[in-house]
Amino acid sequence: MVNQDKSTCAYTLSVFASPLVGRLGGDGVVPMTVAPSQCGPPPVILNGPPGMLTLGPVTTGPGTYTENYSVNIYQSFINYVRTTQMLINGQIFTVKQTSW
Repeated sequence: MVNQDKSTCAYTLSVFASPLVGRLGGDGVVPMTVAPSQCGPPPVILNGPPGMLTLGPVTTGPGTYTENYSVNIYQSFINYVRTTQMLINGQIFTVKQTSW
């Protein structure tokens, strides 16, 4: 279990899950709004298989942040769906990837 201190900044995710990612992986984004606008990017905690995701740079806009990420190649001998979650200031964003 992970406990996070209360933030004085409010981050609101625009979506809470990525489209299903295939075995070859790919890039994705987590768009969010932030208030007040002078708050920095939120901390991101990964909860899932090690090496499934690589976090990229955070891009900014007026009152927005976008967490960029890459889903790595998934090699498996069985048909399986693996899942990881990003905990972003108390909100969960889910990424699922198939092995086929």
